Amino acid sequence: LALTNFMLVHNGADWFQYDPASQLWREGVNTTSRTLKRRYFLVEKAKDAGIVGIVVGTLSIAGYMRALQTLRKVIAAAGKKSYTFVMGRITPEKLANFPEVDVFVLISCPQLALLDCREFYAPVITPFEAELAFVPGRSWTGDY
Repeated sequence: LALTNFMLVHNGADWFQYDPASQLWREGVNTTSRTLKRRYFLVEKAKDAGIVGIVVGTLSIAGYMRALQTLRKVIAAAGKKSYTFVMGRITPEKLANFPEVDVFVLISCPQLALLDCREFYAPVITPFEAELAFVPGRSWTGDY
């Protein structure tokens, strides 16, 4: 996932793939367009959420309390209700125990922040994506 995160941040760059077996370079290897479209869809879906679950990973990052406080304020200002959960490994089964939650915001290290939400009952987004969804006037520019 670290490479995916890196590719999302630098989505305007050209990407190449090297195959050491054949010793050939392949140009135009880029799955970020599809990933960005999926993340944008999740942001739009989060805008319709009534209840937001804030999930703090136990292997969290420095400054997670400030991020948590900011998220709570942003969510409340958007007129939405929030619940805070603290858990270790995030799994679809754990989050499925909270069916009333429409979207989850995951506060964790960048390597774990982008989860493939297709397995989850509700979308799981990053704090950056939550800000895009819940702060009026913020719009997605394509930068990540």
